[in-house]
Amino acid sequence: MQTIFSLHSFTIFLIILCFISCATFSPKHEKVQTKVEKPSCVDPNYVYCPNRTAIPSFGESDQIDIYYLTAPLLKHMLNNTLSHVNLYHSAIGFHHLASDKTYVIEYAVNNGFINLLEPMIYLNASGQKEILHCDYATLCFSHQPIFPGPETYYTNATKVAEATGTEFNTLLEWSKKYNLTHQAYRLFLVLKQWPNDKETPFFDSVDCMDFTNSFVDACIESGIHIVTEKVRRDYSLLFTLKPELVDISNPVNYNEIVKFYEELDIRGSDTWQILKKIVKMLYNFKFMRDMKGNYYRLTPIMPFVGNHYEMIDTHMSN
Repeated sequence: MQTIFSLHSFTIFLIILCFISCATFSPKHEKVQTKVEKPSCVDPNYVYCPNRTAIPSFGESDQIDIYYLTAPLLKHMLNNTLSHVNLYHSAIGFHHLASDKTYVIEYAVNNGFINLLEPMIYLNASGQKEILHCDYATLCFSHQPIFPGPETYYTNATKVAEATGTEFNTLLEWSKKYNLTHQAYRLFLVLKQWPNDKETPFFDSVDCMDFTNSFVDACIESGIHIVTEKVRRDYSLLFTLKPELVDISNPVNYNEIVKFYEELDIRGSDTWQILKKIVKMLYNFKFMRDMKGNYYRLTPIMPFVGNHYEMIDTHMSN
């Protein structure tokens, strides 16, 4: 089954996010456009990959079970709240049978959600305003429990495949290449219509779900033994007419982009201001930057934003 949750549900999510933002801000999250020095992307309230560990080496004949992990988004702060509007974080878990050790590979932002959502505007040495995007993301490899329990972050672990050490080492090499080619997090799949344009969007999303599903695809393409028929796939959607490339060498265009981001800066804002600005941004998303640094002008259309999930066929092995 599948669903697109309503604008009402999405607004509820925004209200929750608003209070999260208030709870996580500190005086260090002040507006930065008056500073001459280039600001730092580091968020003092965010710890990237706290359980990070070195990637182990597996023997050729080792047996490793691979799991598709999910947990309600922001579970560490809101418990299961966001599962009610079908918002989830996902990762790949694996169980090394000989040692009984479990590990997780996940795709995560490096500098916190607020810095991902909004770039910083600052003054350079010449007094000109510049845009600093802090959307860097990498794979986190950690040693932690994966099976649902009181000490486990993930609430669901679906066994996807069974691999030998040799096969899994190949997947780890694939992961390293993925890490090099997907270094900027993108929250939204940007398109005109769902599901008609799902395969040909204007911009692809690059998020945790994209990584986990790409990992499962890599398992299938490698001929690894697949043991489940379907896995869940979530999409965060942004609806627009065809984006138009913006010439940022034109000062008028560049200043318009700067103004758009400045008006939406929630750093140092109170609760009500944060809520209004987040709603305005998501329902009136005027500009978007691609992986090459090009800016595009968007023309948002109904339903503006949405969330969709479906069950993806894994072509289970016989």
